Amino acid sequence: MCLQCFSKLIGARDYTSEGTRDREGHGTHTASTAAGNAVANTSFFGIGKGTTRGGVPTARIAAYKVWRNFWVSIWV
Repeated sequence: MCLQCFSKLIGARDYTSEGTRDREGHGTHTASTAAGNAVANTSFFGIGKGTTRGGVPTARIAAYKVWRNFWVSIWV
């Protein structure tokens, strides 16, 4: 278990009455791009092997949900 991984999200606030969960994955994806820890021996289908990391691995995330997931409810 990576205890460092659980300390990235320092706060979450919902302004939509839907809850703070990321239902379609976009917020999770952008957060990991910004603050993801280094992961060794990664590749994209065997291409570009190496270590990947977010732009600022030492960063912490405070997430604010201000827009409803109306596209998810329309298309699902």
